[in-house]
Amino acid sequence: MNKIVKGEFESNLDNILLKESPDSILVVTGKKSFTGSVAEIYFNSISSNYDITFYSKNEKNPSFEEILRLLVKYAETNFDLIVCYGGGSVIDFSKLVALFKNNISHFKNNFQNSADLLNTVPIIAIPTTAGSGAESTQFAVMYREKTKFSVLNKKILPKYVILDPKTTFSLSKHQVACSTIDAVCQSIESLWAKNKNKESELYALKSLALIYSNISSVYENNENIRSLMLEGSNLSGKAINISRTTGPHAMSYYLTTFHDIPHGEAVAINIEPFIEINFESIREKIKLKLFEIFKVTTKKEFISSIKLLKLNLGLRADLSSVKNLNINRYSSFINIERLKNNPVELSTNDILNIIKKSSLKS
Repeated sequence: MNKIVKGEFESNLDNILLKESPDSILVVTGKKSFTGSVAEIYFNSISSNYDITFYSKNEKNPSFEEILRLLVKYAETNFDLIVCYGGGSVIDFSKLVALFKNNISHFKNNFQNSADLLNTVPIIAIPTTAGSGAESTQFAVMYREKTKFSVLNKKILPKYVILDPKTTFSLSKHQVACSTIDAVCQSIESLWAKNKNKESELYALKSLALIYSNISSVYENNENIRSLMLEGSNLSGKAINISRTTGPHAMSYYLTTFHDIPHGEAVAINIEPFIEINFESIREKIKLKLFEIFKVTTKKEFISSIKLLKLNLGLRADLSSVKNLNINRYSSFINIERLKNNPVELSTNDILNIIKKSSLKS
């Protein structure tokens, strides 16, 4: 379990740093989001008190190559603490750096088998998007030569998480939309996943209740609303930390890698077909609670509410809006690990039919 604190990140981080007393800190940020931010001002103000190394992640998604470059560059530096300030990509990147900082040879040779690693670096995560919930998961996504990998290890769960609504105020409307729909899809998938349990169901329902009831105000830079959205995102992370994700996530990585579609939007593109396929795998009691949250009474109405949500957020409705989609290549590029957690077994032809049907819609 990580310790989650809510409110102003500056004072909370001050308290954590006093408690941890680090000699050397690595601060990992996004490429653009850090410059001119409240975080930059804060870290500059404490730079005389701590030995701080700043690293701005260059690539959109965590990549093997960029992580390795960082590990090699700072191989002789002993970081006591890693602070990550950014969205899910920055947090996943930081989790992998923390796991392999003192295990570089293992990263080069066998990064997927990391169970016995020692000397990992503790993390403080400050999420700046309300979507991925990466701050509360014990796995991290990484790409190597355009192939997606997921590294699972309990040691990469951040030691501390600070949820401060003002860190989300610099997001564009599209970034807000993509992160919001990511949390919604994660929680929905969690309710039918093979690995679900009553605890993950509870987290997912709480997440959906918080997010959906505040969705109409999601673009407002309102501290109360953004606090609730951050909490909802965090709960979606807790849900998938137990249940893992399923079909819509399995089909998202190709769209992100080859069509540059943001992760949350890529997941949501295929959510409706999987509601059709997987809905009966949700427990009846949970279905009723789900209907209550979305103010619907049938599966058909629930699907319509998701379509309307995507429309209102300005997101792609389906695959017909994806230009130059290679259907056969797409169907052969599905993440098998995520697909195995789908409650209904799907063949290659099933996946191909989902893609074809979605790509023909308008």
